[in-house]
Amino acid sequence: MSEIQDIIKKTLIKEFNPSILKIVNESYMHSVPKNAETHFKLVIVSDSFNNVSQVKRHQIIYKSLEDIMKQIHALSINSYDEAEYSKNPIILDSPNCVNKK
Repeated sequence: MSEIQDIIKKTLIKEFNPSILKIVNESYMHSVPKNAETHFKLVIVSDSFNNVSQVKRHQIIYKSLEDIMKQIHALSINSYDEAEYSKNPIILDSPNCVNKK
């Protein structure tokens, strides 16, 4: 696990106690240097998101990652409460960047 990915993981576990947490470094799908840590996809399932809108979930996730976000170009967030995830656990793959060579 990369350094930035590890920081994201530790922070989100501390803040949201997720039952499912998947962090994928998708930097290789973009026009960035090899081994870059600039683009991440996040799947997080937590009871902390019960009765919280998607917009608010994104806001509190970004707030919890405020310091590390200064080093990240993009973060794709898929956040669910337990009931939502149990109804539809399918997460779509991200497309490659159009600028990738």
